[in-house]
Amino acid sequence: AEGPTAIRNVYNWRVKETERMKAIVTELRKLGAEVEEGHDYCIIHPPSIVQQRRPHRYPTTIFLYFVM
Repeated sequence: AEGPTAIRNVYNWRVKETERMKAIVTELRKLGAEVEEGHDYCIIHPPSIVQQRRPHRYPTTIFLYFVM
């Protein structure tokens, strides 16, 4: 994504056996993304270095890994 990505209406991620929202936010921050976290949403501002040095599939794959 060239800009922020919003994921909304996902409160159910917080009530699973593991709090998936916290895991996703933590791992994206490790990659350098700035993430705004709310009760039932998160807004991801990707780091420019990932966009410049890696294909778009890299951050997408990591994100999908943690969603599954």
